[in-house]
Amino acid sequence: MGRSDGWPRAGANRTTPLNEENMNYYEQRVTKVEPLGGYRLRVTFADRFTGEVDLAPLLNCGPIFQPLGDPDFFARVSVEKDFGSLIWPGDLDLSSGSLRAWCEAGRFMDYEETDAWVEQHTGESSVNKRLQTK
Repeated sequence: MGRSDGWPRAGANRTTPLNEENMNYYEQRVTKVEPLGGYRLRVTFADRFTGEVDLAPLLNCGPIFQPLGDPDFFARVSVEKDFGSLIWPGDLDLSSGSLRAWCEAGRFMDYEETDAWVEQHTGESSVNKRLQTK
């Protein structure tokens, strides 16, 4: 069931409960993406969770995202098969882990807010992940 503001409830379409054994936000893989019009996407992940997110706020996050302002270009989104991330022509891509958090939260969040959201919901942060790989 969706929330009253039209966004999906966090985990609304989750078929597998997320827990320490099967969840790592920063290693999520996208398996399918569907442009929904405007700057909205429906995204399906490898664990069959499906969520929707409006990426319009991303257009204000720096010049690298300016090409996405063209609705025809935005609609050319696809899934990068090797890493399971979203890509657009010209090597523009989005982290599937951040995308997963946005879909579960029901909204776009900036880098710091995304990291805080993931840490709050899983105890995991991108800072911790970077330290673990050193």
